[in-house]
Amino acid sequence: MEGLHKIIFTLAMTMVTAISHALTPTQAYEELHALKLSVKSAYVFALIVDMDARAHIKRNERLKEIETIAKTLENLEQLKSDQRKELTTRTHVYLRSAKGEAATYDINLGSRTASNGFVAYSELIEQIDISMDAIKQQAPISEHALKTFNLMEKVLNSVEAHSERAVKTLRADTFSQLMLNAMCSEVQSGLDTLAELKGANAVLKRASMKWSFIKTPACQKTKTNAPYTIIYYGELMVAELQVFAGLDTP
Repeated sequence: MEGLHKIIFTLAMTMVTAISHALTPTQAYEELHALKLSVKSAYVFALIVDMDARAHIKRNERLKEIETIAKTLENLEQLKSDQRKELTTRTHVYLRSAKGEAATYDINLGSRTASNGFVAYSELIEQIDISMDAIKQQAPISEHALKTFNLMEKVLNSVEAHSERAVKTLRADTFSQLMLNAMCSEVQSGLDTLAELKGANAVLKRASMKWSFIKTPACQKTKTNAPYTIIYYGELMVAELQVFAGLDTP
């Protein structure tokens, strides 16, 4: 989990120091993906903060990552001005909501996180996806990176679904066993696809081992225990993949 934090923070700081220089499409795409990872991570930690106080510290770390990356969004020349404005606005709306929740958290009284913040979160994720698609249409992003990024998102989706079910949010009921089966099948398919990429053997072995630790609770509707542990190994897995995704950057 600390590995993912360091990777995203390093990427964000690199973007800040290079803010006066135009980013390549690949760099812009990677920046948006780093933003998406931090937002998803902050959300799942916020979900479980009332179940495990350790999540409060991690949530705040991720919010700092998001704030750092947010400073670079105006530098994404691949996006039209209205697209940059919408992305920046959605990011600030999410941060205001999430930081407000974090500021009122009390280890004894809780935070009611499970019932708040989903709209701002989902709207930001949607806008990040729109922005990434816009950049992808302008210049080719390597197949190596796209396939690895896709797998990362499948893993995080499974982690998010587990967290929703663990705290029994209103959205938890939408995750049927059939849906979980499909979600976990996509992760396995992503791992199989990763095996086809050059130089993937080592990262595939490490990622598959971490997935083996969490796939039973993540993939079974009746298993809703230990959400912090699921997030922990999910983020370790994503950290492995994040490094591998960048190895093929032109």
